[in-house]
This record gives sequence, C-alpha cells and structure tokens, in this order.
Amino acid sequence: MLQGSDFVSYIWMYAALLHTIIGLHAQIAISIFSFIAMLLFWRVSLLRWIFLTILILVAGPRLFVSSGKIVSDALTTTVIKYKIIIEVETPEGLKTGSNVVQVTITPKFVHWNPSASPIIIRVEGEAIFLDLGQGKNVIATLGFGPTGANEGRLSRLPSEVLGGDNGQSYTRARTWEGRAELHGDLIPTMVTFGDLADPYTVQVVMPDEFATVFGPGYRFKGAWIEMTMDDVTRAGIEEKLPWIYHMSKYVNAGNAGALSTPFTNKLDYSMLLFKRGN
Repeated sequence: MLQGSDFVSYIWMYAALLHTIIGLHAQIAISIFSFIAMLLFWRVSLLRWIFLTILILVAGPRLFVSSGKIVSDALTTTVIKYKIIIEVETPEGLKTGSNVVQVTITPKFVHWNPSASPIIIRVEGEAIFLDLGQGKNVIATLGFGPTGANEGRLSRLPSEVLGGDNGQSYTRARTWEGRAELHGDLIPTMVTFGDLADPYTVQVVMPDEFATVFGPGYRFKGAWIEMTMDDVTRAGIEEKLPWIYHMSKYVNAGNAGALSTPFTNKLDYSMLLFKRGN
C-alpha cells in the first residue's frame, strides 16, 4: 500500500525530473498556455480535459513543491549559538572570560493578532564572571547600555554584528559565521561587587573606567562575539551571586511608596541580567 510519505516523495521526484527535462521557464509557459487553452475550449469536453490534465501534470508538482517549501520554512525552528568573550589586562596578566548564549527562534505558524510577533524567541545563557585576582571581579551581564536596560539586544546581537541587518531578520542566521569585536553599546554592561554576597556593593564599570575602579594595571582590552556550536553556558552564576533568586528581601519602600533595591539609580535590575533559561 502506498504510504503518505511515499506519495510525497514521488511527487518531489517527479517535480525534480520535470524541472530537469524541460526547465522552469518551459513549465511556466506550458502551464499558461494550457490554462488559456482550457478556458478557450471549455465547451469542448475532450479538449478541456486534455489541457486540464496537462496543467495538472506540469504546474501541479511545481505548486506542490513550492507550497511545501513555504510551509517547511514557516515551521522550521532556528537555533543560534554564539560566544561572548571579554578580556581584561591585570597586574597578574591577561584574564579572559566567555559564555555561550543560545537563541531559539520558533515561528508561530498560526497567529491571530496581525500586530503580534510572528516568532517566539527563547534566550538561554549566563553572565560572564571574571576573577581579576586580589579579590576583585567583573561580571559582563546579559544586558547592554550604561544601566543594562537593553536586555532584548542579546537575541539580536549576532544579527547586528555579523548579519548586517540591524537585528531585524533571522532568515539569514545560518550564514552568520566568524568572529567580530564589539564596540560601544554592543559591549555588555559590566558590573563589579565589593562583596559578591551583598548586592548593595554593586558598581557599574564602564570600559574606560577599569583603572579608576580597580587600580593601576587594570585595563579592559576588549569584547568579541564568535559563532559556535558549543553547548550553552551553565556555569552556576547563582553560586557566585547567591542573592539573585532572593531579591524580594532586598526591596524596600521609599518615600511616597516608591520601591528601591540595591540597584536603584545604578542598574536596571532584573534576574535576566545574570541568567536566562533554566
């Protein structure tokens, strides 16, 4: 008995054979001619069925394959993995840290709200913890900008840097490759803690402030992005920062009922700055 998958395979084989024998332009020409002839001879039963049969045999497989590709592309989940690398010069030598971020883009094949995003984006990864020695540390968060507010950039970063499309499209994701240096607002927001167990000791560190914050001999050398096939980083940032799952105990009510946290006026805090996904 002919199975559904066998039928589809035969259609694809027939379409490929037809394309090889007569080519795309000939298929289009024959299809148009057959359609017009079928309309002209509609009242002549025999000719009508002859031209309809030709139309089905020539145009049918092409339409089937094209529609199948559209559906396949629409339902294809894209997984992007990239590495963020930071380097810092210290009195003890060069210190390097990295993480692997995974971005999974799943299309919504059926979505009823035209203004809603047609895709679902899931981001996984952790902030980069870098031990600078002498009890000093720096953490490259998963946010961007002076206060880490631009958390959404993490999913678009390889597109902006390597894709050349300002992060608006993932259709060319499979062509992104290589390594590139990050500059300006594309460098992750960096922070340091005087005491890793105390979120009140947080301080934002700009790339040109390392010597000021950490002392002579400390310099931010650079940050890079690199496409990779490595597994997403799960190094346990919550072990370095044990309070990230317990921030509610640090929330205080200020004047006029305004809430404050250890990061108020320093960092647009959310746990997503340090960990995404499971």
